[in-house]
Order: sequence, then C-alpha cells, then structure tokens
Amino acid sequence: MKNTTKSTPKLNVGDIFVATGGYDANFAFFYKVVKITEKSARLVPIGSKIVKHGDNCMEHGSVVADETSVPSSTRNAKMCRKNTSSYSGDYVFKVASGGFCEYAYRWDGNPIRTYNYH
Repeated sequence: MKNTTKSTPKLNVGDIFVATGGYDANFAFFYKVVKITEKSARLVPIGSKIVKHGDNCMEHGSVVADETSVPSSTRNAKMCRKNTSSYSGDYVFKVASGGFCEYAYRWDGNPIRTYNYH
C-alpha cells in the first residue's frame, strides 16, 4: 500500500500569508514571514494594493500584497505557532483572537476579492 501523506511545503523567510473574512464585508490582511524557528514563525503585517476597482455604488474590488510596504523594524511582528491545515496540508497561522480574519493562509499570488456593503 502506498503512503499518501502529504508533506508540508517548506516555509521560508519572505513567504506571504493572507487572512480574509468579514460579515457583510470581505477584508484581506497580508503578513510576511520575517523569522522562523523550529515551532513558530514571526510575521509582520504588510499593506495591500488595489488592482481592480468596482464599477457600481458598492465598494468592491481586488487587492494584492504590497511587498514594498514591509516595515523596516520587526518590533511589531507577531510570534505565531506553526500549525498545519488539515485541509491543505500547508502552514496556517493564528494572527488574531476572536472576530474575523483569525487565520492566515499562504497567499498564492492571485488578487483577493474584497467588498464592503456599507
């Protein structure tokens, strides 16, 4: 019988993770890995760039990570324990407690659709 266990992709300094969510809106928060230890990683929040604006009265569009907005200091970096998603087999980091956008997943480089109905 073949072993079908997936191996967890390698985690590198510079990898970008994204947390998305909301109730009547969808937000995207990007994080960049700046340090890795055996059991955790240090992530800093980075900005986003709008790549597509909505064309009606709702505030919607798409965003991507803005890698030029990385803070020069890692003093505000979040220390996050390494967890593995049972769904994807990749790393996932808890970046907030409670509310929305709690977990950050590896960003695939594609624009994230955002909207706000307010």
